[in-house]
Amino acid sequence: MLTIYRASMQSTMNFRVPEPGEGLLFGGDITKTALTNIVDYVSPLGYKLYAADQEVKEFLESKSKGDVKVEVIEFPKEDKRALREVFKKYDIRCCFNIAKARGKTTLDLDYVMRRSICPTMRSLRT
Repeated sequence: MLTIYRASMQSTMNFRVPEPGEGLLFGGDITKTALTNIVDYVSPLGYKLYAADQEVKEFLESKSKGDVKVEVIEFPKEDKRALREVFKKYDIRCCFNIAKARGKTTLDLDYVMRRSICPTMRSLRT
């Protein structure tokens, strides 16, 4: 996980590490423990945890250690301006989206999530 984070940081311009109290957005493959491992690591640090759908929220809250609270946010997939406003409203500074497969369309929730915010941690093999 730390290797993924470091590689993502190095590939972005004007990157800054999200500070406790800011938002982290989660999504992607919920058949593996990668997302819960990340939540177990960052949750005690004081970040606000968000998901773009109910399924990811329920997975993270039920499988993570401790009393983890994840809030589901609205996630407009077709309007980039509205999506930027959502990121601003929730102060989302980072996205963890471990994809199971490539998005089938440009409106795939995980595809939009990975392409709309920087930095995004999206691979376990970086």
